Amino acid sequence: MLNNSKRFDEIKNPEYAIFIFIDDHFRRSLSAFPFLNYPYSESLYVIRGGKVYPECKMKQILYRSYLYRLLCSKFGTFKYVSPIFQNYREDRIVAFFKEEEKILKQKYPNIKFVVMTFPDSTNKVESLKQKIENEGICVVDGFEIFEKETHTEFSHQDEYFLDNGHPNEKMFSLFVPELAKQLNL
Repeated sequence: MLNNSKRFDEIKNPEYAIFIFIDDHFRRSLSAFPFLNYPYSESLYVIRGGKVYPECKMKQILYRSYLYRLLCSKFGTFKYVSPIFQNYREDRIVAFFKEEEKILKQKYPNIKFVVMTFPDSTNKVESLKQKIENEGICVVDGFEIFEKETHTEFSHQDEYFLDNGHPNEKMFSLFVPELAKQLNL
């Protein structure tokens, strides 16, 4: 959306940009194919020297090969689940956030960029939060809000997510008031 100038121009002087981070964003940054039977690939980016670039057009041609898609998907999944790649996953996401903040600040110099981590029962993203905060980006911790508002451990979270892993209306009803309070809105 940040690269679509038409949509970007529709928004006038926002005070905040809030990125809703869910665990699946790790996978999305690592594999161009959510499922092998998808007839298209999602855009991937390469990070060099802390800068984010779209991947080369040659890969788009290679993606037409089922074998290439299979290998990319399997390796992307391995990088997504393996603890060996935890720093790699987190560093990629942080680089994306830095790039997004840079683009936003160019358009809206006074905007405040916030990353809100929605809880996921398998990954509390503590080290990711620390890396994001080290870059000067505000992070709102969804785990803390969830446990504070529900007075329960996060193991009872199924009713707060859609089947595809996205937070549902019930989850947002928990988070929005607390988010507004934390950001003084």
